[in-house]
Amino acid sequence: MSSLELVVKYNKADLSRLQPHLANWVKTHAYIRQMETTEVNMLELRKMMSVEIDTRGNVQIVTRLRSRFIAMRKQLEDQLLFSKLAAEG
Repeated sequence: MSSLELVVKYNKADLSRLQPHLANWVKTHAYIRQMETTEVNMLELRKMMSVEIDTRGNVQIVTRLRSRFIAMRKQLEDQLLFSKLAAEG
């Protein structure tokens, strides 16, 4: 699997848990907005993208999920990078 691949495998439990949040744009937005920036939630977003692509394929929802994923990744990368600078400084 490519390191750029955002689509991941998910199981039936993931599908049952995530599909209600993907029912419409409002539910998706409300769910991902409250997510804390963690690696666990980044995986959750990747699973959500995968479920959406495999089921309904709503481009707007996939785009929003991807945007939130990228924002989380950037925040975590910045935290890691600048914590190293602070430790050495």
